Amino acid sequence: MNMLTLQNTHPSLPPSLVDPRRADTVSAKYGFFDTRAVLETMLMEGWVLKKCVAARPRTKDPRSAKHMIVLQRANAALINGVTPQLLLINSHDGACTFQMYAAMEVFVCANGLIVTDGELTSRVKFRHLMKNVPEIMAAAAATIEVANTIADRIPKLAEITMTRQMMENYAYKAAKLLPTPKNYDDVMPTFITSRLRDSRELLTIHREADRGANLWSVFNVVQENLMRGKMNTAHIGRRRGVTRAVTNIQKNVDLNTGLWNLTLDAEKNDGYVFNAS
Repeated sequence: MNMLTLQNTHPSLPPSLVDPRRADTVSAKYGFFDTRAVLETMLMEGWVLKKCVAARPRTKDPRSAKHMIVLQRANAALINGVTPQLLLINSHDGACTFQMYAAMEVFVCANGLIVTDGELTSRVKFRHLMKNVPEIMAAAAATIEVANTIADRIPKLAEITMTRQMMENYAYKAAKLLPTPKNYDDVMPTFITSRLRDSRELLTIHREADRGANLWSVFNVVQENLMRGKMNTAHIGRRRGVTRAVTNIQKNVDLNTGLWNLTLDAEKNDGYVFNAS
């Protein structure tokens, strides 16, 4: 499948994929690396484009903006209720290197998860050089296997029973992944109290399929609430209202990977999170 065909099937592709341009602000040493070269190769190798989003800069050229694409194998099978996926991030303005993550999509809610593992390489970075395309293809094959391996661990997570105290401990740690106000030093005592309220909101269940006193269910509940927004924002230093859904590419990555690391810590400690700050 070439880009013209891809545009017909995915009319909402961003300018940074359809008509990419190297930003004028980068130095002469910067190597322009067209994401299309990787995407077209992967499509020919049997990958399927599932999602594509891009930053919407107010002053910069959108053709060089940071973008994220999600792919999966055409014959990808469900593994314990999730589909292993590959997430690629790139930009043409020097904002980031070309990055690759193992990811999963939860079947019952179509939530996208970005996963990391301390024992497995699930994040790969590349310099902006066109000669890296074959290397990236090899890394993609290895990374999707990491996603498969992590998906195989889901039953173990579902076997870890969590008490209410464990859930609140997990949610409180997860709430600390949210951004802090600029005047944090002035409002710290009240802000910590607000974090406790955040943690309770993060445990709000929206689907019966997620109801369960186990680590996998709690992870899914908290992850959805972190990403979907709509949490009360009556914190000191903020206006009253609700949080917005996470659309920023880097915040998406940071929240997902941070939460998955909390989950791995809870897995090691039978439901409690000790190591996260």
